[in-house]
Amino acid sequence: MSGGTASALTPVSPEEIAVPSGQVVLLNEIILDAPGPDGPITHYRYFMPGIARDGGSVGFAQAADDLQYLCDSAVVPDLALKGPLPDAVILSAADRVVAFGDTDPDATQFFTAFDIVNGRCILEPF
Repeated sequence: MSGGTASALTPVSPEEIAVPSGQVVLLNEIILDAPGPDGPITHYRYFMPGIARDGGSVGFAQAADDLQYLCDSAVVPDLALKGPLPDAVILSAADRVVAFGDTDPDATQFFTAFDIVNGRCILEPF
């Protein structure tokens, strides 16, 4: 993905996505070509109420495994339909809907960056 302005598709789907932890996961938003420090970047934003600090049952390790699974099984195939695969993608999970770029001190949010290498998501620590 290159150039252009940020574009969003919201909400993407009301259908629950199956993940290894079994938690409820919904794709909240896809943002293509958002400005990033090294050029445009694609974001896939997920609603995961199970990660909530209060009352949630899914910890960071399980949520990270779910995000890896989502990247490999859903994000890469979806991006392949849109055109050439980007070099990287950011996946985020939140226990409530938070507008892109906004903060909410009550929200639990996890962010993971992945390099896309040969059609696979490789965790990129940041």
